Amino acid sequence: MSSAGEPFAPGGLRSLLEIMKAFNAALLCHATSTLAEYAEQSGQMHQMYAYNARPLTKDQLEKITLSLTAARLIAVFLDLVEIQDAIQRVATDMKATSVSHVSMHYWLQNLIELMKNELDKRKVFALDPAKSKYYQADAFGVKPPPLPNADSNELLQAHPPEPLFSERAIKAFPSAYMDIVEGGRCLALNRNNAAIYHLMQVAEVGLRSLAWDRRVTVTKWKKQVPLEFAQWGDMIGEIQKKNELINHWPRSKALREEASRYYKRALFEVDSFNEIFRKHISHARGELYEPDVAISCWGHVYRFMDMLAERMSETNRTPNVWNSPKKAKPSVFD
Repeated sequence: MSSAGEPFAPGGLRSLLEIMKAFNAALLCHATSTLAEYAEQSGQMHQMYAYNARPLTKDQLEKITLSLTAARLIAVFLDLVEIQDAIQRVATDMKATSVSHVSMHYWLQNLIELMKNELDKRKVFALDPAKSKYYQADAFGVKPPPLPNADSNELLQAHPPEPLFSERAIKAFPSAYMDIVEGGRCLALNRNNAAIYHLMQVAEVGLRSLAWDRRVTVTKWKKQVPLEFAQWGDMIGEIQKKNELINHWPRSKALREEASRYYKRALFEVDSFNEIFRKHISHARGELYEPDVAISCWGHVYRFMDMLAERMSETNRTPNVWNSPKKAKPSVFD
């Protein structure tokens, strides 16, 4: 279970039914129960014939061998090396000499304890069924899915991941994709604060794109600050100033109202993100967010990025002064 190419490698997402089929729950239960039964029988036989030790019969050895084979199959599939070695030692000793009940009782008791300990180390995180849609398996990575005619691995070709955000938002803002994926994983795993942190990273990509679209410049100590290093409050303030200029556009009232409504809505969203989430998450203020708050935050950021993608992307922005009521030229990703 160590490599990403294996069906049940760590980071994968599988249903309970798939786990039961692949791990062969029936075989596991059979192996553990029968080995425990044989261990108990050997212990009883040892007590009965303590002064006249009797070896196990051929029939008894064959039955135990079948159960050991079942246990070995499970150990091989789950890469339980210690159990494989223990089973091999028992099998070798069984062939080398006649086996007494006391020896078999000791071997099986130790093997069962070892199996319990090793299986206990294989942890499975149970997702809330309503949240499983947010979890994208590690095998898909954290980069935007390739274009239809691009080369991609077999897993992507056969089972492309369900989009976590709208397809146009993912295409328009590819640098946000990693945080979208990580945010979804955290949300599914009930790591609510971590999910909101990643969602604020996504929203920041949108905010910077918004500032770039409006030709915003941020200065500190008379020096221009690149947008990727600018503070949220500074970018929001400068975008607000640019938005006020819309009222002076030499265009129709309908166009001015459309543009003003678009940017006001975007500004309202990012200002809310800043005040409600980002300041608390970024400065360790001890706020513990409940699951419903994290899910609500996901929905707001989803809609914010989708709204921005209607008219802009990281590589395509609207004219400084809109020249028609039509939407801007599609992104190069479309």
